[in-house]
Amino acid sequence: MSQPQRDSMGRMLPGNKLAVGRKQPPSKAALVRNHIEPDILRVIDQLKANAQSEDGAVANGAARVLLEYFAPKPRNEPEKVTIPGFDEAVGIAQKFQCVERAMANGLLSPESAERVGRVLEMVHKITSIEQLVADVEMLKAGRMKDVVDA
Repeated sequence: MSQPQRDSMGRMLPGNKLAVGRKQPPSKAALVRNHIEPDILRVIDQLKANAQSEDGAVANGAARVLLEYFAPKPRNEPEKVTIPGFDEAVGIAQKFQCVERAMANGLLSPESAERVGRVLEMVHKITSIEQLVADVEMLKAGRMKDVVDA
């Protein structure tokens, strides 16, 4: 009988029959889903019947379950954003001013203006870092004059 293959740290290598490991058990949600799935139509019918019950607590509970799980409310669509002058704006300050004007004129909700502002801030940080990296590379290459002129 040959010994299992191991790496330099003593761990079993992939492909070894003994290195399969323990399989993860199914989650509680998967167990419940697998248990209910065969009878899902009967469960829904029972919930509908209970939602029409004379007992208010039973009716409310059944109606809540039906609505939450079988007819959830639709998610909100993200707001479509059009900001006048944004494409023509040069630099981050002018772009922020366009966003501010659009919000002040009611073309953009404050929440959307904040989101656009955060994106602009991230883009500004990224471009600043890229410029710093380029400057450092020029310094490393001995092109100090190019960095000072930029």
